[in-house]
Amino acid sequence: MIIDCIADLHGSFPTLDGGDLLIVAGDLTAHDIPSQYDWYNDWLAEQAYTHKITIAGNHDGCIERKQAQIRHGTYLHDTGTQVENIRCWGSPFTPTYHQWHFMRARGQEIKAHWDLIPDGIDLLITHGPAFGVLDKNQINENCGCQDLLEAVERIKPRYHIFGHIHEGYGMKEMDCGTIAINCAQMDGDYEMHSRPVRIVL
Repeated sequence: MIIDCIADLHGSFPTLDGGDLLIVAGDLTAHDIPSQYDWYNDWLAEQAYTHKITIAGNHDGCIERKQAQIRHGTYLHDTGTQVENIRCWGSPFTPTYHQWHFMRARGQEIKAHWDLIPDGIDLLITHGPAFGVLDKNQINENCGCQDLLEAVERIKPRYHIFGHIHEGYGMKEMDCGTIAINCAQMDGDYEMHSRPVRIVL
């Protein structure tokens, strides 16, 4: 199975090669207005993948307010789906930072979302990273979620796919054996600079 992973498009839609599964891990538009979700849906419909999964991110307020929806493929929001024999789970939430969207306070409030993730997940898709895992910003701060780290260590998915922290782009094997993938397409200056991350299963 060929899986391509992207996140943090912010309205810049990449040219993709196609495959079996496309995963888009949030922050879809440049200005979070309903018409730009139409552009995203049009772009998504044209992509040559058998299956497509989208989650929202902290810039996707129209989805949170139900002013826009994802019309193609599968939209995950603290929910799961199965693609052939691959079990997937997706969540848009990140720890609170300023006044963005799909944010929860660190501690019990955000942990409640991670507690929903069942065992046996192969692909865990969240908008943000776990603490200490491809989560450093421009000033070298770790921005990830400690409770999410504990959830990943408990569940041990084959892959954890996320974005949110643009500067953290890359792949890393965690101590628990999970391969973490930060597939943010934008750099810290909101310029498109990264290629989609491809998984072959």
